[in-house]
Amino acid sequence: MGDDDLTVGVEETSVDSSLPISLSGADRKWYNWLKRLPALVDYVTIIFCAIGPWLFFYVAMWALFAFLVCFQILSIMQGAYLLKGALALRRGVKEELPEVLPKHYYAIIIPNYKEDFSTLRSTLDHYATFAWAKERFLVVLGMEGGEAECEEKATTLENEYGDKFATVVHSVHPRGLPGETSGKHSNEGFAGQFAHEHFVQDRAFDIDSIIVCSMDSDTLHTERYFMKIEAEMQKNPSHVYNTIFASPFYNYQNMYDPQVPGFNANFDQLWAMLSLGILARGNSEFKFPASSYCVPMRFLRDLDFWDAGPEGIAEDEHMALKAFFATSGRVEIHTIYEVMNVGTVFDETIWKGIKAKLVQLRRHFQGNVDVGYSFAMMRRRFFRLGFWKHVQLSQRIFELFFLLTMSPIVGFVGWMQITVRVLMVESLQPDDFPDWGYTFVLTTTLVMNLTFVFIGLLIISAEIVKGCGPETHNTVPGNRKWWHIIKYLWMLLGTVAMVVMSIRARTSLLLDRDFSYVVAQKVVSTDKPEELKESDRVVPDSERAADDVSRDAG
Repeated sequence: MGDDDLTVGVEETSVDSSLPISLSGADRKWYNWLKRLPALVDYVTIIFCAIGPWLFFYVAMWALFAFLVCFQILSIMQGAYLLKGALALRRGVKEELPEVLPKHYYAIIIPNYKEDFSTLRSTLDHYATFAWAKERFLVVLGMEGGEAECEEKATTLENEYGDKFATVVHSVHPRGLPGETSGKHSNEGFAGQFAHEHFVQDRAFDIDSIIVCSMDSDTLHTERYFMKIEAEMQKNPSHVYNTIFASPFYNYQNMYDPQVPGFNANFDQLWAMLSLGILARGNSEFKFPASSYCVPMRFLRDLDFWDAGPEGIAEDEHMALKAFFATSGRVEIHTIYEVMNVGTVFDETIWKGIKAKLVQLRRHFQGNVDVGYSFAMMRRRFFRLGFWKHVQLSQRIFELFFLLTMSPIVGFVGWMQITVRVLMVESLQPDDFPDWGYTFVLTTTLVMNLTFVFIGLLIISAEIVKGCGPETHNTVPGNRKWWHIIKYLWMLLGTVAMVVMSIRARTSLLLDRDFSYVVAQKVVSTDKPEELKESDRVVPDSERAADDVSRDAG
């Protein structure tokens, strides 16, 4: 089954099969040690900033200055890319699309665990309205065997939506498979293999005609997103070998809901903007997708689907890294400028909502294992990657895994300690006070204040992206009022939370503690029919065990 003109070479591949695609043997041993590196860097940075200015003043002084200059260069570059991405997104959502007849099928994988029916129905209702849904959308519900009556839930949804899509099927991921870590990645890996067996092997679909969409249970892509992927695939069929299609996200679903704490909403804005700044780079540059992305089935099969072990817990960024190393840097992360609509976690009270957000952050920063994964995989591939691929990979890893945590520590603790040291020398030993002392303090302070350039670019970009959302978002009363800009002050607390939760997750890695995969409550819609209110009870965090499957945004 499928279109003959989509076949582009049955056994061709961009994946280098001369080395293992996933961690194995010595690489895994290196990974088990290198995953501790982020925590060691954090603690060395904290100790150096705390006592360095008092033990070796000049070394600490110039180290601080060099780091701040490097940080400001990278942050202003990130801000410029962010603004570029926001403007491209605004153009992208308004541009006229040429008519295109679909030739590909879209396997929509929805991994879920103890999700209430309203969330899943809301998502399926959204995609069922698309013009291609009945002919081209293959829905795969990734159920977890650890959930009681998951088969009954899947069967109910199959019966309800079977006539609204080309097909609706489900996989049941068995609990406790050897070598696996519970989470979205292992569920999705099982569902991806099921989709390949079901559609390609059993039903004889042309493998090059299937695009697999990885998503969360509440992710709402636009119809234009799939139309743009279709147009790109027909324009360049070789995408089946090495391309991941990614798009920016934004928390339009409940951003202005009074139940959502300002801290949560604005932290998600910060996270969305950081992701957009990365995706705005050229398609030939290495970058990370966030939350949801599409991969041609051929490329996914060649990559051996998703890693199900502890190294794959980050899922989206890990898949990008896996593809990068498997193709010796030839993977293309192709940005589609259509924003996906996601939700922000909340709970019954403001405090519980913030606590739920911290739970989600804890899950996000478990992805620090990818630092160890990257260095372990690079060990035998160092000379296979070109110079610029090394530069791009190193920059992405430094920005994502080190700069976000180190910059607040160095910027605040290091600058404060050196400033106090300079002022103490000036007051207690004026004869020993160097002429350039105040000049250094003022120059360093000026360099630190360049952060406001990035903050300004971030706020401008966020305001632009807000206007790219669905009509239901743009018509919310008050969402364009000028005074809502003061809510960005929550980002200061968000930065503190980011540092604390990151260090906590990295400390667990340092001590080699097992991760407990926990997700926070994120309800898409509370408007349910009476007959569903009992059966659709929201599952508290305390009932979600280590095998929870994420439906987080980004």
